[in-house]
Amino acid sequence: MSLIIVLLTIIAYLIELEYRKCSKIISSKASLIQTDLKWGLLCEIIIILPTSNPFTQGYYVNFEQRGTAETRFYMMNEILTYIMFFRLYLLLNIGFKFQTYYSNRIGRVCRLYQTRFGTHLMLKLCIRQFPFYTLTWLFIVGFIQYTYQLEISERPLLRTFDSLENYGLTKSQWVTMITIATVGYGDFFPYTDLGRIAMTLGLFYGVTITSLFTAILYNMLQPNSGEYQSWALLDKATITKNIKKASSSIFFYLNELRKRKKVSKTEGVNNNFDDTLFNLERFLQDVGMLKRMHRDIDGEEFQEMVKRKFGDANGKFKEIRQQLYKFNEQQYLIQTHLSKLQQNSILEKEQTQIQQIKISPVSPKIFRNQLNTEEKLSKDEEFFNNLDDSHRDSCLMSFHD
Repeated sequence: MSLIIVLLTIIAYLIELEYRKCSKIISSKASLIQTDLKWGLLCEIIIILPTSNPFTQGYYVNFEQRGTAETRFYMMNEILTYIMFFRLYLLLNIGFKFQTYYSNRIGRVCRLYQTRFGTHLMLKLCIRQFPFYTLTWLFIVGFIQYTYQLEISERPLLRTFDSLENYGLTKSQWVTMITIATVGYGDFFPYTDLGRIAMTLGLFYGVTITSLFTAILYNMLQPNSGEYQSWALLDKATITKNIKKASSSIFFYLNELRKRKKVSKTEGVNNNFDDTLFNLERFLQDVGMLKRMHRDIDGEEFQEMVKRKFGDANGKFKEIRQQLYKFNEQQYLIQTHLSKLQQNSILEKEQTQIQQIKISPVSPKIFRNQLNTEEKLSKDEEFFNNLDDSHRDSCLMSFHD
C-alpha cells in the first residue's frame, strides 16, 4: 500500500512539473530533480515509506532510561506507527488542494501578479475566508497526532514502572491539550526521548496555533470605516449635548449677574458675584474645549487607519502609472519605426517606378495614363468587394424583356 501511495505521489509531482512547464514558470527541458519540487517529494516519501507491517512484528529496539539506567524497549511497529502519524500533514495538504480556490484560473491570476500559487496561498485564503473553521481543523489534526505519539512514546514505561500503570490515552490527551495551548502546568512531563521530541514539536505547533488565533481575533475585532464613522457621530452627539448644557449654564450665570447688578452692591453680593464670574469663566473654557473636540472628533487613529488602508493602493497606482508610461514609450518607438519602414518602402517603390520609366520605350504620358486606369480599376474592385447586400439596389438585379 505504501508503494502505491509513493507511486501516486510521484505521478502528482510529475503533473505539477508539466503544469509549470506549460505555464512557462520553468524551462521546458527541466526535470523533476532540477526544480525545487524535489524537496517536497523527498519529504513526502520519507513520511510515507515507514509503515507498520507483520514482518517487523518480532523486532525490538532497546534503550536505557535517562536517570535510572534501566533497560527499556520499543517494538519496531510502535516506532513506525510513531512516524506514520506525520501523514496527517499530508492529509491537510490534500484538503487544501480540494478547495475552491485551487484551480488553473486562479493559478493564471497569480502568475499575472507574480504570486506563488500553492498550498501556502490556499492556507492564507482559507484563514481569511473561514478563519475559525480552518483553525479548528488545524487544532484537531495536531491534537490527534501528538496525543497518540505521546502515548506510543511513553508505552515502554508501562511495561516496567508500577507507578505509571494509570497512564493512558486520556492522560496523553490532557498533556497534549495544555502543551498546544502553551500553558504547561508541569504536573506531568514525558520521560522518554521520543515523548520529549513529540512534546517539543507539539509546543511549536501550539505556539503557531495560538498566534493564528490571536491574529484572527485581532482582525475580527478591528473596526471598519463604518464603525469608526458611527463612533465619531456618537461622540459628536455627546459633545453637542455637553455644549448645550454648558451654554445653558453660561446663560443662567449671565442672567444672575444682570439681576445682582441691579439689586445692590453690598459685600455679600460682591462675594457671590465673584463666584458667579469664576463659574462663568469655567464654563466658557469648557465650551471652547468641547468645540475643539467636536472639530477633531475623527481623531488620529481613524486618519492613520485611512493612510494605512490607502497607502498600498496609492503605491499600486503609481506602479501602474509607471508601467503605462513605459507602454506609451514603447508604443511611440514602435510607431516611429513602422513609419520609417513605410517611408522607406514608398521611396523604394518610387525609385523602381522611375527606373521603369527610364528603361521602358513607352512615353511618360502613356505610363501615367496606365497608372491612373489601374488605380481606378483597383478602386472599383475594392468598392464592389466591400459592397454589402444591404447597400445594393434590388432594381439593378431585375431583368425586363
